[in-house]
Amino acid sequence: MILLWPNKEPFYEGHRLSWWVDEYGNHQHSPERIAQGKEALSAIGTNAVPYLVDWIGKIDAEPPFARRSVSIFLNHLPKAAAPHFLVSWADKDDFHTRMWDQAWLSAAAFAALGTNATSYISEIKALAASSTNGNVCVVAECALGNMGPDGIAAAFDVIATPGLRQRDLLVQSSAVGQHLEPPNAMTFPVDEDPNFRINSIRAAPFLLKCLGDQDSRVQRWAVRLLSSSDPTSMVSALTNFLAGSPSPAIRGQAVAALAKHGRDARKAVPFLLSRCSDSDPEIRTEATNALMQIAPEMLSKDYPQSSQPP
Repeated sequence: MILLWPNKEPFYEGHRLSWWVDEYGNHQHSPERIAQGKEALSAIGTNAVPYLVDWIGKIDAEPPFARRSVSIFLNHLPKAAAPHFLVSWADKDDFHTRMWDQAWLSAAAFAALGTNATSYISEIKALAASSTNGNVCVVAECALGNMGPDGIAAAFDVIATPGLRQRDLLVQSSAVGQHLEPPNAMTFPVDEDPNFRINSIRAAPFLLKCLGDQDSRVQRWAVRLLSSSDPTSMVSALTNFLAGSPSPAIRGQAVAALAKHGRDARKAVPFLLSRCSDSDPEIRTEATNALMQIAPEMLSKDYPQSSQPP
């Protein structure tokens, strides 16, 4: 049963929304508790979103007046006379830690809501793009990444936009990058994204756009994700992009990203072989260097060029 109290958090099965947010997003919890948290958040649904967005926006909030007043009062008491629970409640550092944790857990909670929360993407995208607080931008970016392929596209659209005040922080954090990678044995259950392949497809156009960005840090970020994300999606995207004859500077970065996929990029071998006979010596060199990392046997004189790489 879900209860909605005026001006208070939604309740589910006797616990507040914030309690369920912690149950789901805390990596120290057992898989069973995380699953229960996901079930609860799904049941609360979009009633949770206004609170989650509010908590993200308050990541660096200062303690409210009541806490500050109690803190001042306690400072005038002998240390032994101050109740421990009240000291902890009024402690400024403890308050900041709680707000920080609550903001990140709120971003994680959007993974449990999934596509049910997509109608709020534009609001969270605006928060990531326009907040003057860098931490808010980064956590909002993380929330977008947890909202499915549409949220992923919105997050990459924000980062690909030149001139944003907090763009450097968004690139450095790249919280959305994990959503382009296949889950592995080291991935926490909360971090697993079954949509990694379609996420990669949705992100690719923005990453390819960033190869021509004026900011070299953005260029390096784009190359890194293009070369480390799901190869099934990125190899096709890079090959199609190169077939469109981009400018030499961008072309070189795209070929380098393709080559870093190594043998996972074997699907691009016929295209690269065709480039080895191009009239442009730079294109021939780039293709040859890429083949050395992807299928070096194809460069052997003894290897039948009509064959496909193993």
